[in-house]
Amino acid sequence: AASPELQERGRTKFADVADALAEALGKRGVDAANARLLASVGVAIFQCGFDRWVDDPDAAGLPMRIREAADQLAGVAQAVGGARSCGGAAAGELLDAFLGALPPGAQHGGAAIRLP
Repeated sequence: AASPELQERGRTKFADVADALAEALGKRGVDAANARLLASVGVAIFQCGFDRWVDDPDAAGLPMRIREAADQLAGVAQAVGGARSCGGAAAGELLDAFLGALPPGAQHGGAAIRLP
């Protein structure tokens, strides 16, 4: 496990990413409350996918791991009956924004990951 200082630094970086995503979604016409929700969910999806990728980087590239995490969330939401109200189009747009923001090396399974 990382030191408490590194854990806090990671939380701060992901909070900054969530803020930037919420702002970008707002500029696309998503209301502020939904933008914050989608940004938080998007960060959680990214973190889950990133953790899976770090655990076994040769099994699949980072974009695939992120998509797997998003698919898992969609499956769980559908299983509990919430998929009808999840806003799948906006969630897909958010996932595409994450994948589009990855550096070229990460798009193809490389290790070049930069977070704000």
